[in-house]
Amino acid sequence: MKGLELPVNALVVLTIAVVVLVGVVFLFTGTFSGGKSSFQLDIVKNTACKKLVEIGCDTNTDEINNLDISLGPDGKPKTGDDTLTRLCDQYYNKKTQQDCRTLCGC
Repeated sequence: MKGLELPVNALVVLTIAVVVLVGVVFLFTGTFSGGKSSFQLDIVKNTACKKLVEIGCDTNTDEINNLDISLGPDGKPKTGDDTLTRLCDQYYNKKTQQDCRTLCGC
């Protein structure tokens, strides 16, 4: 039995080391974050609301639905399908256009 004791202990230590290593990798790559951080969401919301205020808070629904707020990994605007309406609905639970306007301070 003593002959097997060393390899079993080594396997246990090796397994624990691999689990810790994988956890550290996930921590540094942001895999544990589960998506956009609240800080990033606030930046995107503020940018979108600024655009809404610039074009006028009383704009029609189509303009708000088409207000592109997509940001690239560098934080700069890019073309995409993220809109202010979608942001209000998915991240701030604002289902109506008026609720979305209110979120933006209109």
